[in-house]
Order: sequence, then C-alpha cells, then structure tokens
Amino acid sequence: MSRLLVDENLPGLALGALGALGALKAAGHDVASVAIDAPGLDDRGILAWARREQRVLVSFDTDFGELIFHHGELPPPAVLLLRLDPIEPEAA
Repeated sequence: MSRLLVDENLPGLALGALGALGALKAAGHDVASVAIDAPGLDDRGILAWARREQRVLVSFDTDFGELIFHHGELPPPAVLLLRLDPIEPEAA
C-alpha cells in the first residue's frame, strides 16, 4: 500500500468516490488530498506535509521540482509528476 498526497490539480477529485481519489483509495492506497483536507495550501506547505507524513506527492505541477532542485526545499519520499498528452484520432 502506498502513502500518497494528491495535489489539488488531479482531475476528478470533486467527484469523490467516482474520481481519481476514489479509485486510488479503492485500490488500497492510503490517500490524503490537498483539495479536501487543505484547499489552497501553497506549494511549500504541500511539500512539508508530504515530508512530514512520508507520502509520495502526486501532481501535475512542475513547481515542486523547481522548489526542490533550484530553491533547496527538502523533498518528500518521491514526487510523481503526471503528464497526459492528448490522443489525436489520426494517431490511434
């Protein structure tokens, strides 16, 4: 079981059990959500939370890498940066 902290920008969080958060929890992951537990928390606060609770941070936000690698913020166990490329019908 993974300990995850999902950022506010993960799609489908507002859908609760039907969205991404619900799917992760249903798969047996220990999931905390910025959108639910601390909406509007700044990036440094999110990094501190992930470190404190030893959670993998899941986000679409590249600012976390900037804070860690260029501004000296201590990292959590891992940062999972998600990128989704649009699928073009011609390529399928």
